[in-house]
Amino acid sequence: MARPKRLEMRAIAKRAEEELKEIANHKVCFRLQAIITSARYPVDTVAPILGVHRSTIFKWIKQYNEQGTEGLIDKPKGHNPSKLNDHQKKEIIRWLTEGKDADGEAVHWTVTLLIDEVERVFGIRVGKTPLWLLFGNRDSGRKYLVRCMRWQILLLRWPFKKTVEAMTLYLSQPNTVVMFFDEGRFGLQPSIGRCWIQQGKTYRIQVQPGYKFFYVYAGVSPTTGDSFILLLPWVNTDIMNVYLQELSHAYRDKWVMIFMDQAGWHKSHTLTVPENIHIEYLPPYSPELNPVEKLWLWLRRHGCRNHLYKSERELMDTLCTLIKNMSQVHLKQLCNCNY
Repeated sequence: MARPKRLEMRAIAKRAEEELKEIANHKVCFRLQAIITSARYPVDTVAPILGVHRSTIFKWIKQYNEQGTEGLIDKPKGHNPSKLNDHQKKEIIRWLTEGKDADGEAVHWTVTLLIDEVERVFGIRVGKTPLWLLFGNRDSGRKYLVRCMRWQILLLRWPFKKTVEAMTLYLSQPNTVVMFFDEGRFGLQPSIGRCWIQQGKTYRIQVQPGYKFFYVYAGVSPTTGDSFILLLPWVNTDIMNVYLQELSHAYRDKWVMIFMDQAGWHKSHTLTVPENIHIEYLPPYSPELNPVEKLWLWLRRHGCRNHLYKSERELMDTLCTLIKNMSQVHLKQLCNCNY
């Protein structure tokens, strides 16, 4: 729009000065002051000082001239009304804070589970965004939800504190070793990752649709760097028994405490645990507590990334070479954990 004439600006500014003394709304006061200042100085000078665009000031002038101070008040946005009432919102916050559902059962909350629980209890289907905005008074909804989920995970891990204390006591005894155990699946499909290439050229990676794979069974001691690793065809109780027997034979002069997740074949009734091996289980939903996960990342990065193997034997040979070339110091640094 064209800039108002000077005489009109003076009249508008005088009226704005009179009403500025009677209004407590700081946004309205700020905009009235911008109108007053624009009557005395060029808008191109005022706008950078106030941190707004010149067109914004002209818009305020037009709205004030047509509607008075009401034109300077922010209008409510056109959002749809909330599907949840205040009681329902407080109930959802209680679920997250306590880590339990409406029936009092412990739940490891995710957004999907929370949406399903709201629909089950209240009969209302909500999306992800309303749940993020639900906790937006003091923090973003996402941060609040993640913080509550972390609090639940800490509760799940609380028994692990006593396990760590038992592990410390176990290590204080002679001829003992503590290991963390996990299985990693490796197959002929390559892991796609970044690589260096000449600028302007496209690097193509060969892939093949195949599902041939095997498993690497690895037990690693973060304190000493000792390891016992086997390449085996499947994951089941029988294969797990084979690994435990071989581990027991390799450490027949020591007592071994081994930590592993709660997979079904790890807790099977037919699992045969040798006398010199004691198994402790990690808390559920806590793969980050197992330092062997770092070994899988390292092997996939250095052995499988952007490389197509013709056969399982070729991939096995590569992994065996990488594992044999890893020193105890390297494994100790790679699988180090702060507990």
